[in-house]
Amino acid sequence: MKTSWKLFLVLFLSIGVALSAVAQDDDDEDGDDPSESKFGTDSAACVTNLSLYGEFVKQKNYKDAVSGWRNAFDICPQSTRKLYSDGVKIYSYLIKNEKDEAKKEPLIDTLLMIYDRRIEYFGNNKKYPEGWILGRKGNEIYRYRRDNVEEAYQCLSKSMEMQKEKTEAGIITPLMYMSIKMMKLEKHSADQVVNDYVTAMDIIEGNIKKLNENELISEAKKAKKLDRLVKTKENLDNLFVASSAATCESIVPIFKPKFEANRDDIDLLKKIVRLLDKQKCEDDPLFFEASAKLNELEPSSMASYALAKMSVKNEKYSKAAEYYNKAIELEQVDSLKAQYYYELAAVTGSKLGNRSKARTYALKAANLKPNWGMPYVLVATFYAASASSCGEDAFHKKIAYWAAVDKLNYAKSVDPSVASEANKLIGAYSGQYPNKEDAFFYGVTEGQTVTVECWINEKTTARF
Repeated sequence: MKTSWKLFLVLFLSIGVALSAVAQDDDDEDGDDPSESKFGTDSAACVTNLSLYGEFVKQKNYKDAVSGWRNAFDICPQSTRKLYSDGVKIYSYLIKNEKDEAKKEPLIDTLLMIYDRRIEYFGNNKKYPEGWILGRKGNEIYRYRRDNVEEAYQCLSKSMEMQKEKTEAGIITPLMYMSIKMMKLEKHSADQVVNDYVTAMDIIEGNIKKLNENELISEAKKAKKLDRLVKTKENLDNLFVASSAATCESIVPIFKPKFEANRDDIDLLKKIVRLLDKQKCEDDPLFFEASAKLNELEPSSMASYALAKMSVKNEKYSKAAEYYNKAIELEQVDSLKAQYYYELAAVTGSKLGNRSKARTYALKAANLKPNWGMPYVLVATFYAASASSCGEDAFHKKIAYWAAVDKLNYAKSVDPSVASEANKLIGAYSGQYPNKEDAFFYGVTEGQTVTVECWINEKTTARF
């Protein structure tokens, strides 16, 4: 009898504690006054099941939590917001661990239904409103039912519309993916994809700026959040740039009015320059105007690089070299600095006629970006182009092709992606090698080390 009373007392106390906790949870999270009606017609059964399944959830024993959770969900779906966050944990676990695809489908149905019911009962929650819930639901559709393009897109786009600057970074990539899919399925236009991109990018860049200005957050936490936002921004850019929606014809009409209205908006200028550069819209006047204005307001590697490319387009190669050097001076990211050096090398060698300096720039690019073969391919083309002038006779001029092929073979060894281009040039250059008879006349034999003359001034191996 004493044991029965103890069990009763423990159960009574646990229900009382759970009831108090649920009421407090609602009072804190939802801003509503707790009332008994929230616990349905059988409040004791409601709170008992909340308490029982809750203990299993605490232990991450989601399989055994299902029964109590279902009972609470049926009896008192309006009892507490936690019922829904716990439901997501439980069903996410069940879906992940279900091997039978047929059995997995109804579990996914339940998971999505949990979000719908949460909107019904807790959609006006100040911290986690309907827009936040829709973003999570859209993410689940993206994860488990990616073919449900329209449903996922509607959830994600409405979430961004409602949440605005509070939109979670985690929904941005799925949103962009689904927006592009909608265009491919002819369910909306390329203009809508561009609008989605612009809106999402504004949100991400706004959050990056706000985070950088936040002095209350710890540096470690700030770095972690910034890393996620920057990666999201890169994903957003990559998806958009790769889509057929990202054309000069679609981008310029959207950004030109923005530029005219906000010529001094540095963030907008950076966005315009970056987008037009990526989509190779350098011929459009907007690219030059935005680049020049950005360089005037805030000299930067981006603005200098854009002006360098514009100068190349206008065949002002000396001016281009000045801008490339300025971009290199201001750039902090090695991979970008390497790209600037590479393009500077191309202009310096092919347009300004200084191949020796061009080689220096190309090798700096290679040093900044290991395992990149293109700088060596570029140097090889300079060697081959110099063959007619490096040497006092036909034989010594032609050995420049040996040095050129050396660079091409090295390019392939560090970067297999350039193999196709390198092999084509090797085929062309090897046909220009000096023959054995000419080599014999100058005392050169197969495998002998010789030095290429003039600015190349590099040792190579004789081959025929």
